[in-house]
Amino acid sequence: MSEETHERPGPAFLNELAPDVVLEAAILNGSVSGAADVRKVIGTVGGLFTSQAPGIRASGDNVEIYGYEAGLPEGMSVTGVITVTRGTTGEVTHIGSLMRPLGAVLWIAGQVKDRLGGDLDAALFA
Repeated sequence: MSEETHERPGPAFLNELAPDVVLEAAILNGSVSGAADVRKVIGTVGGLFTSQAPGIRASGDNVEIYGYEAGLPEGMSVTGVITVTRGTTGEVTHIGSLMRPLGAVLWIAGQVKDRLGGDLDAALFA
């Protein structure tokens, strides 16, 4: 497996995370809590992308939706949707991440496990 990562700025909402923010993602077998760990997971995934193009963007009340397409090594690509939920103070309290196709999702999950498996609960990668 490739160990290459690509530096790029993360999404702006990462600067607005509540201390107890929760991330639920297709690449995980559970949720990640806490701003530092959520940033770590999202940064790791973003670092795997060789390219990224924005897609749909919508918002209403306290929820924002972001779509994207991203390139991965070895000619793979992934399409994803992120939902960002904000609390009454405007801080991000929940992030949901869905991706497809399954092969790319499993590849990303394996890469995240290789990079963060020692830092996060092992049950997230079972």
